[in-house]
Amino acid sequence: MLLEKVVKTRDEMSIIVDSGQETVEVDRSQYIGGSDIPIILGISGFTKPNKLAQLKNKIIPYENKKTLYTEFGHIFEPFIREVANKKFNMNTIPCCKTSEELGLRANCDGYDKGKSLLLEVKTNNGEHTDKTDYIVQIHFYMAMYNVKKCILAEYGRTKEEEETINELLESNASDEELNKMASKLFDKNRIQFTEINYDKDLEAKIFFCIENFKNIDLPMAKRNNNFEIMCKIYGKLETKEDRENFEKISKVMDKVDIYFKDKNILNGIEKNMIEFINQDFILEKIKNSNFNFFKYKGATFSNKFDTKAFQRENADIYQKYIKEIEVSTSDSIRGKIIKYTPFMEIENKEIAKIEESFEDFKVKVGETITDDELKGVNNIKIKLTQLKEDLENANIVDTETLLKMIKDYKLEDLPTIDTKNFYFLKGKKTIQQRINKKLLEFEHPDLLEKYTKTEEVEEKVEFK
Repeated sequence: MLLEKVVKTRDEMSIIVDSGQETVEVDRSQYIGGSDIPIILGISGFTKPNKLAQLKNKIIPYENKKTLYTEFGHIFEPFIREVANKKFNMNTIPCCKTSEELGLRANCDGYDKGKSLLLEVKTNNGEHTDKTDYIVQIHFYMAMYNVKKCILAEYGRTKEEEETINELLESNASDEELNKMASKLFDKNRIQFTEINYDKDLEAKIFFCIENFKNIDLPMAKRNNNFEIMCKIYGKLETKEDRENFEKISKVMDKVDIYFKDKNILNGIEKNMIEFINQDFILEKIKNSNFNFFKYKGATFSNKFDTKAFQRENADIYQKYIKEIEVSTSDSIRGKIIKYTPFMEIENKEIAKIEESFEDFKVKVGETITDDELKGVNNIKIKLTQLKEDLENANIVDTETLLKMIKDYKLEDLPTIDTKNFYFLKGKKTIQQRINKKLLEFEHPDLLEKYTKTEEVEEKVEFK
């Protein structure tokens, strides 16, 4: 096992005291590094495992592109490390530990060998509440450095800092100029420290997944199927039966994916039809006529309570006016929102006919529209609605079958199950916090009024 090899050889691995940047120009496809771990586990919000598999197999090249956020981290990291070292009475320095034999590379932000401590520095927007992606990266470093504790230091960036640093980067400012500006902007009070302790089970899971990822062969990487790669990483393709189950569920997923793709297109056409009948000259005609297939809604006002502003400006009493509601959801398949553009590739011929009819109709309508033309656009909408219902009814069985397969094949523990057009959402119980407006109105009617924003909702017409 990979973890056993790491434990056996980590004291012999080469270690280089680093400047905080990349120690040397390395071929990143040859190593698994700390930033790869959240991706491998399928919990990264930026890159999926199938793309990483293509990068590591050199199917697509690494883009050594610098971004504002990576550069921001490099610039502010020394300041954050200095504060962390002083606060925790440690002397961490950036280090890089590499195993050529195992293809592993741990470039950490700070390591204190004497106190057996690690430091991990992150810069974010201050709202990174779920730290799982940070914690798995830290545990990779813990294993490589044989350490049981790490100080996670998170620095909350401000918009002003981002804009200022971005301007300097765009003007090709020198390192000296960047550091000088960072020292002016840096606010140690915006550092949040968290002590991360070693978790043996998590470490085992991480290296189990790394080992499986490293065993992805070139043909699998080329297929670029994220679901297949996730199954491989989490040990769901180990036996002949596993592979047979994968083939069965993949066929059902393909059918469900097509349904959600078609649904997205139909929703896009329907949205365009609604926008079309809400043009001023058409809206006025419908408003002043008596069509039984359109519905006119006059302008109204809606009230919206600004919870964030209320919390920010009334922190001392905010919790008193919060009520908690338990919400339970069941396992479900949800469609992704894919932007529709007219004349995009459409495989369903019935949908293509509806789109063509509507686009042709729009071309023929000038600056006025007749009653017959309005009946014509409503007839197109009737066909669209009927097709949506037919497709939805046909998909019900496929969706139920897919949910059953996910459960039967024990795939619920995968972090993500998705395709281009849908994703699986595991049912759960959550506690939602909502403002108790009745209590707030009774005790502080002035505050309810202050944070309630009134917005005008424009008049509109809809299909019945």
